[in-house]
Amino acid sequence: MSPVLERTGDFATFLAKNWHDEAFDDLRRAEIIGRLVGSEAFLKNLERQPGGEVIPKQRGRKRKQKN
Repeated sequence: MSPVLERTGDFATFLAKNWHDEAFDDLRRAEIIGRLVGSEAFLKNLERQPGGEVIPKQRGRKRKQKN
């Protein structure tokens, strides 16, 4: 717990802050649908790791190719 207290000071005050900004909203949206949050470079680096499918793929069935 010590490292957290060093960064935040009084933890109760830290939790009581109004955290509603764009970054918080992005994090909350990602949390709800189970996605990671980070820069494009960060996510691409994770994709290169074994079992690292983190970038959403296109949804639905593949379209039929027209002749």
